[in-house]
Amino acid sequence: MIREHHGEETAPTLEIQSTEQPAFEPAAHGGVARPGQPKFARGTLIDRYVLLEHVGAGAMGVVYGAYDPELDRKIALKFLKSHDRDYKARARLIREAQALARLAHPNVVTVYDVGTFGDEVFVAMEYVHGVTLRQWLTARRRDWRDIVAVFGAIGCGLAAAHDAGLVHRDLKPENIMIGVDDRVRVMDFGLARAAVGESREDLAAPPPDQPVELTRTGTLLGTPAYMAPEQWEGLEADARTDQFAFCVALWEALYGSRPFCGETPSALLLAITRGDITPPRDGRRAPPWLRRLLERGLAVDPAARWPSMTVLLAELTRDHQAPKRRLGVLFFGLLALAAAALAARRIDQRREAAEAARLESEERAARADEDRKKAESIARNQEIWRLSTIGAHERDALALALAALAPFAPGFDDAPQVVIDALAGAMQAMLPVATIPIQEQSPRAVELSDDGTLLAVQFAGEVELWSTDPVLQVASVPTGAVNHAFVRISPGNRYIVVRDDDSCTVHASDGGARTVQVPHCHDLVFARDDSRFFVLKAHTGPIDRHTFTLLFDAVSAYRPDDGRLLWSTPLAARGAALALDPGDGRLVLATDQLAPIFLAADTGAALSPLVWRDLPAWNESWASRRDPASLAVSPDGRYIALAHPSAAEGALVFDTRRQRVERLPHLARTVLFSADGRRLLTANNDDEHTMVFHAAADLDSGGWEQSQRIVGKLHDATRDDELLLVGTDIRLSETPNLRQSTPPISSVHGEHLSTSRGGTRFAIISSGVTLWESADPLEVGRWTPPLGQQVVRFDEREVSTRDADGVVRLHDRRGERPPLVLPEPDLPGERSFAWSVDGGIWREPAANSKNRGLIRFYDEWGRKRYSRGYLPGGGRQTVAPAARAARIAAANPDGSVDIIEPPESTPLCTIAGDGTRVREVRISSEGTYVGVLHDSGELAIWSTPWCKRELAAFPFTMPDQILTSLISFLGSELFVIRDDNRTSVLDPETGLERCLAIDTCPGAEARKGFSIISSDGRFLLTSCRSRDNLEEVRLWEVDSGSQLANIDFSAYSGVAYNPAPRSPGLEEAALLEFAHSGEFLVARTQKGQLAVLSVPALEEQLRLHTRSAADDFRLRSDDRFIDVLDAESGAIHTYPVTRAGLVEAACRALARTDIAGQVASECGQLSAAPVP
Repeated sequence: MIREHHGEETAPTLEIQSTEQPAFEPAAHGGVARPGQPKFARGTLIDRYVLLEHVGAGAMGVVYGAYDPELDRKIALKFLKSHDRDYKARARLIREAQALARLAHPNVVTVYDVGTFGDEVFVAMEYVHGVTLRQWLTARRRDWRDIVAVFGAIGCGLAAAHDAGLVHRDLKPENIMIGVDDRVRVMDFGLARAAVGESREDLAAPPPDQPVELTRTGTLLGTPAYMAPEQWEGLEADARTDQFAFCVALWEALYGSRPFCGETPSALLLAITRGDITPPRDGRRAPPWLRRLLERGLAVDPAARWPSMTVLLAELTRDHQAPKRRLGVLFFGLLALAAAALAARRIDQRREAAEAARLESEERAARADEDRKKAESIARNQEIWRLSTIGAHERDALALALAALAPFAPGFDDAPQVVIDALAGAMQAMLPVATIPIQEQSPRAVELSDDGTLLAVQFAGEVELWSTDPVLQVASVPTGAVNHAFVRISPGNRYIVVRDDDSCTVHASDGGARTVQVPHCHDLVFARDDSRFFVLKAHTGPIDRHTFTLLFDAVSAYRPDDGRLLWSTPLAARGAALALDPGDGRLVLATDQLAPIFLAADTGAALSPLVWRDLPAWNESWASRRDPASLAVSPDGRYIALAHPSAAEGALVFDTRRQRVERLPHLARTVLFSADGRRLLTANNDDEHTMVFHAAADLDSGGWEQSQRIVGKLHDATRDDELLLVGTDIRLSETPNLRQSTPPISSVHGEHLSTSRGGTRFAIISSGVTLWESADPLEVGRWTPPLGQQVVRFDEREVSTRDADGVVRLHDRRGERPPLVLPEPDLPGERSFAWSVDGGIWREPAANSKNRGLIRFYDEWGRKRYSRGYLPGGGRQTVAPAARAARIAAANPDGSVDIIEPPESTPLCTIAGDGTRVREVRISSEGTYVGVLHDSGELAIWSTPWCKRELAAFPFTMPDQILTSLISFLGSELFVIRDDNRTSVLDPETGLERCLAIDTCPGAEARKGFSIISSDGRFLLTSCRSRDNLEEVRLWEVDSGSQLANIDFSAYSGVAYNPAPRSPGLEEAALLEFAHSGEFLVARTQKGQLAVLSVPALEEQLRLHTRSAADDFRLRSDDRFIDVLDAESGAIHTYPVTRAGLVEAACRALARTDIAGQVASECGQLSAAPVP
């Protein structure tokens, strides 16, 4: 580090007086402290200058760092040493300082001001950051040219001072500064003699044995080694005196030693006055002309020196080699030509060496910087992974991951895998949307409106209302002190309800005015339009030795705007629960009777009771207490669920359409329908087990099927999922694999968690109030079949469903046309599906149908135009429709095959048989080629529409026990044949075999394997095992026939963790699928999730942590998204399947939270891709 230097005398200046013994002058003389001892304290005000620190001291004075407040700059403040209080000396000192202040030259230190402070004279000068000439010379060995350049600047400063009538008198390397800006400055002009303040007559010679380096106070001023002879003799100094010191300093700088040597002042004086110059030890360090120049400047007689510094500088900077160059041009011409090549080579070598050294240095610096950045990146990535695995910190992980991935946009191919894995893992979690700023008092209850747009937070004496998008307080409703933690929002968000003891108070949400207070309020339900509300009134009383039995008095209806009573129906029951049927506007009342009671919502009149079938008898063990525990009505009003302790063995579900009662095998105290009506949840609060039931697909026959048991206390439902509160964890009933940790909830009290029935948000009370999103962040789209319909086939354009009656419907996923209902429901044992092609609609029986039935063709309006049945007793596939064309290949009993284009029934052509029946027929997706396999083992490929034979494959025997297809056009126009462990890929266009892949399959496993080919025909995947029990798989390149990979695929089998058979209708669904581009492969993992593997390396690049199991999936044509079917819920979820899509999904998820601004920059770098 460069030391700061401010112009103080760091080398000793000798002042010799006539006394015999040298001594420092006491501090009291002249008022200046001894060297190294500051006189003034920090903060002292000198004139307008504020002292900052003591910098140093020398024989000529003391230097302080100071601050000039008027010009807002730091300066050096030097107090000049004076030996008495001679006012003439002080005046002379001030005049010379003022003269120096008028001198403006870049190589002379700038003097700003001069003044007095008491008896002291100070000089305010430039604060120079840099090193002395002495330090510059000793730092490293300098070239003589560099030294001459520096001394040229020194000479320019001296020449300018001499022109202004100033003489330095004490020039030496310590009085020369080289700043950090590389500018040379001469310090302390003319101040030395003025500081002494004594006449020439008083000067005396030094003692003969005085050491040269000793600094003393006296009348002879200067540094002995640099003093000219006239200074030793006490004569007046002039510009030539400075020239002498200049040459001494330059000699010392060039040769490393001074020109005059002497151990004592007398010896040094003798050498200087005689002109005895000591020759340099190495005269080659400078050219001879430079030595001659210095010897003249060191002459004893001042008249023999250079006339002025200007003349000396002219000679110093003159090109002394020019005459020699002119004389030697002719002589050295040929020699220069001969040496030019060698010199150029040497120059190139030096340049190359210098460049190599520079490059090596830069490489080392770059490697060090790269190592540092790599270490920081690793630490950051590890932190992202850690946060992604900690509950309630997934949002933080997403934000950090987006920042880490931004430099890798738009493809993210080179992004760190650990960050991608952390991003994918965090994307399965529920995310906090915002934190509600609350008062210092603690919140008691929260309530989220049905549509999720309004949040009520109850405090001891008021309720705050907040909008959720954006998060903003919109109102404050004073409620007064209430005892109950209870607040409700009406469906239309116009009113809020608070409860105090046994009364309910209704307030307007816009102004907070109280509209009505209802006493004896046990339960309160609003109409959907907020036009009225219904109250179940009750009081407590002693019955059957129970002191506080709840006795219900009446059901009443009120207008919320003015509190007017509309009607009141008396009620004589020991226990009751109230619900509003959303279907036809009737009230449902559960009492101590087993069956529910219905009241007209308009009048309160009792409706005719329904006659229920299969109504169970009372459980006598509960006969003494018949109070209903919970009541729920499905969104369509068809089902009423009742948790009644008196009901035998479990909760009851009343089907109002069939007037039938179903008893569920779960003793429950809480019942809740999902917002879509597909699921019914029952919970036993004692053991905190929640049972999930799914509505049967057969709505006419009704019924609820047990789906799963979850350890968790049931709380509430959002639009898509039900929230289960387990300690401080929240789960979703539809996706029980997801266990979401949240900030610690204050208690398990129900009022500390609230959901939006019409949305996907929920609010919790922890240390504050936090708003959460229960929607799947990874999901970019969802298609849900109508209730009672099951998905049989789907792609990105349409979905084929089937209901319990066998009615097949074709749904347009884009919603551009209504569902098309196909005539002729499936026969018993038949399961068919439909899909659209150009010109019509195909309908084909599923492969696992017990009754194969017919293959039918319909026009676009659903009218049947053609049908064809399978051959009786024929092979596995005797009729094959094209996947994307209105063309079909159908086998005849004589072994021939008809090629037909519906709706025309006349064949385009017929393929002749060989006398044996057709075992299997396949047609390519466009209907261009047809493959026919006969029982004779002959396999041939034909082109349409002329039935031209393109090639015949080798004959082989078709084993009867093999259930998988052996011949197929899989994903391309190439024909794939699998015979035991051999897979052939044939090109019908050329008639050549493109690839032959042979698996090493032990024993019978050869007949269990499968082969699939990518859509572009580049890659072939084979295995000895079945698709749902993978082990070893092999990847082949079709064009070369070479094996690219052979890896263990058991991690992508659905058997290890889920030994149960797959969902009905999905037994043959593929677990593997190539991307249309052939660049990656999607596989289902053991836990029903999805993994994206690179091709051809088959390395996992991305794992999609889908909340629901992937029972079937289809990649979309652009390979950016994948449609995943959850057979249990029937929903088709759309997820991104690329890294870019995953990042875009994370940006969309965080855009709905209060940290959207933090990731706006990173997300703005991503291309805005349309979401399906």
